[in-house]
Amino acid sequence: MTAGDVSLRRLLGPLHGERPSSTQLYLIHVPALGIGLAIAGPTALGGNAAGIARGLLILLLFWHLAAGFIAHTTRSLNEYYRRRPRLRAAVGPIHLLHVTLVALVFETDGMYVFFTAAFSVAAAMILNAIYGDDNQKPAAAVVLGVGFAAHAFLLSPPPELPWFGYLLLLKLLAGYAPDHYPPRDDRMWWT
Repeated sequence: MTAGDVSLRRLLGPLHGERPSSTQLYLIHVPALGIGLAIAGPTALGGNAAGIARGLLILLLFWHLAAGFIAHTTRSLNEYYRRRPRLRAAVGPIHLLHVTLVALVFETDGMYVFFTAAFSVAAAMILNAIYGDDNQKPAAAVVLGVGFAAHAFLLSPPPELPWFGYLLLLKLLAGYAPDHYPPRDDRMWWT
């Protein structure tokens, strides 16, 4: 382990459960930050303060949602939320802040804002209600498919954020809500 690994784990580790590995932290943050910079760059380089502020918000939203999606697929964060059901129940509704920011800062269609907020949070809460059930992952696949179809065919995202609704759905419905790993003591001998 290098000094950089220790710093990265100290800085970002507490956001990712109890025992994230340095490799996982790199896999979570390097692609999310790199792609976020590439997406936000054209807006931020617009030359004025408003463009820079919008570009920064794009970067932060993308980084948070993409890194969060990846982080929620790790055993460390999965087990962290399994042991904290009250905190787990609060994660979905907290993401209404993202949709509110998008509505306030970007030129946004009202139906897009309403659907993205209501559908993603309601679906995450429903999936949370069946946490640990064998039907949870198939149910997550269904609501994710419905959400993607609605975003592709029925909704108009802000021009700077065509990825926003999809990434929010991925984070909440494919990353955060499903129980990706059975508890270690429930594993069968072949797993």
